[in-house]
Amino acid sequence: MPPRIQNYMSSPVTVASPLDSLAHIRNLMLRHDISTVVIVDENEKPMGLVSRKDILKATMTKDWISRPIDRIYASEVMTKPYSVKPSLSIKRAANLMLKKDLWSLVVTVEEKLVGILTRTDLARAYAEKYYGKARVEEFMEKTVPTVSPTHTIYYVADLLSRTNLRRVVVVDNEKPIGIITEFDLAFVETALTRHRGESFRKRLGRSPRGKYCVIRYYLVPLAIDVMTSDLITIEPEADLAEAAHAMIVNGISSLPVVSNGKLLGIVTKANILKAITEVS
Repeated sequence: MPPRIQNYMSSPVTVASPLDSLAHIRNLMLRHDISTVVIVDENEKPMGLVSRKDILKATMTKDWISRPIDRIYASEVMTKPYSVKPSLSIKRAANLMLKKDLWSLVVTVEEKLVGILTRTDLARAYAEKYYGKARVEEFMEKTVPTVSPTHTIYYVADLLSRTNLRRVVVVDNEKPIGIITEFDLAFVETALTRHRGESFRKRLGRSPRGKYCVIRYYLVPLAIDVMTSDLITIEPEADLAEAAHAMIVNGISSLPVVSNGKLLGIVTKANILKAITEVS
């Protein structure tokens, strides 16, 4: 029998009110190393969720791009929470997450929040319970969006918006050297500015007339500037439970799949969820 949600949900849950700003919620995410904050009312009833993706959307959407994130409130960007009971099986939870494209489920008893179940929690369950059930190559994504180290961050952002994988791999001569996710774009300080302009640094120098003045050097952020390097990779023949374990131990959500140093695909937590629904 598949394990129950109550065995793998996270509790207590980091929460915020609908009147809290995205700046406050961003700080909660960084402080607690989490990807989702649950928005609750005064009776601890879940009203919505704010995820890293919601913050990214707020930094790039036309309606909000000119507003500082301390003036954008949770009630404006939160998404509908999907509530489940602690006794539900992780197989059904994984199926619901995949069907609805969810990153987390709120766990309630009599409408009150008692926990949260994330894709990370389900990956941990797979690593513990399903060793020997499947190989990486059986569930990995074989079509992977890639960029070169010198592609601009604006091209990367556009590519991310057009892929369901929510990440791109940076390759150099077919070898993966880095990865960029939505989280990297949402939280990097200089990658995407408020007005989509160029970031710059300044120094004192001489003008053509010989007088000292401020000289600006305009810099376009590149993929290599924001990518996560020192990649942890896995081979296609490896057990899928090993991939899940590597994700949990290293706090990552995907692993490039390589053979002889060349990129063959990528395995993500979504692939782990799919495996839970099929092999359990």
